[in-house]
Amino acid sequence: MSIYSFTEEDIRNIFGNKDLNQIYFNIIIDGMNMYITNFYKMYGILNNSENEDTGGLYTTLRNLLNIIQEFEPYINKTLFNIVYETGKSQNHLNIDEEYKGNRDIQKQLEEKYDTIEEIQKERFNFRNQIEALKQITMNIPVLNHIQISKTEGDFAIRFLITELETILSQYNIDKSNIVHIIFSNDSDFLQLLEFPNIIIYNFRLKQYIYSKNINKHFKQYSKPIDVLLSKIICGDATDNIKGIKGIGAKRFAKINEIISDLLVPTFEISELFNILEMLKTRKEIAKITNYPTYSDILKQNYKLVNLINYENVVSMITLPTLEYLKNNIILYIDSRINTDKKSNSLLPIVMILGRFDILSMLDPNKLNLFSTNYELYLDPIPSNLSRKANPPPTSESTTQ
Repeated sequence: MSIYSFTEEDIRNIFGNKDLNQIYFNIIIDGMNMYITNFYKMYGILNNSENEDTGGLYTTLRNLLNIIQEFEPYINKTLFNIVYETGKSQNHLNIDEEYKGNRDIQKQLEEKYDTIEEIQKERFNFRNQIEALKQITMNIPVLNHIQISKTEGDFAIRFLITELETILSQYNIDKSNIVHIIFSNDSDFLQLLEFPNIIIYNFRLKQYIYSKNINKHFKQYSKPIDVLLSKIICGDATDNIKGIKGIGAKRFAKINEIISDLLVPTFEISELFNILEMLKTRKEIAKITNYPTYSDILKQNYKLVNLINYENVVSMITLPTLEYLKNNIILYIDSRINTDKKSNSLLPIVMILGRFDILSMLDPNKLNLFSTNYELYLDPIPSNLSRKANPPPTSESTTQ
């Protein structure tokens, strides 16, 4: 049993009486989140023969191997995706120019180290390993490599979920049999637990998080919509998103008791305003509505953080990125379903791993999982079935 195994409680709460062999798993790994976590956890602990740091790369590869191995019993009904994001989201910056303005890496490194050499060494090691990781994941047939720039990774992942469901439905796969698992520590994803077929694996907690246990692991939230409302009203210091001044965790909890049950998860910002205006004579609600720029702040934050409302998600992703994501997932699913397409990328993987002295650290039996192209069998679909024309996803998609 690995850290990625479902407990009996998980199976009971997530799947009920369903047979796991009938589930179509869509694994989505937040690549940058996982790599950054491992890089800083392992920095200075593991080096290669050229004295280059390799701890983040090694640990991330081990994570990937273990995740793939955990779902190997269901490999013929499992999709594996890894998403990398680079640069700040342009659409987010267009709304709030101070978005993530608190993330000055150079300043953080200057506070951390005494010399320029130490700063340059860490920056080199960080870039060196992430580039190697990207090269490796691009050469793993079973793993769908997704790389985006100037777009928020969590928004791209949310879009991919709906897009993937749309495509799989064209192969007559019942949406009730699809389960999406997001591997990430990013708290923004917690709001998506409003959808019963989405769960999260938190690397830090080493736990699967779902709607029934969110309060167990995150005491401040009793249900997933609380995450969204909290970020809209209170902001998010991690991303430098400002909220209504004077509303902290305790005051928000009281406000949330009043309004959360009056909203459906996919609410529009106008609906939130209507409720606040209707209840503005209440002491706690007045704290929001009496704030001079409250409507501007709530509108802005709704756009910046809302992953549940599909139209909002699409509006926050650039058109070229939307097209890239659509084409990427179509090609990946088609390649997994088409049994005529088989390939073996063992050689380039071995070459890349050998360069970083990683090969000797990996179990050769596990390495085979990285280099074998498994097919996704969609019984009882005939092998000559062609996919229907791909309609654009709408707000009526599965996760709405």
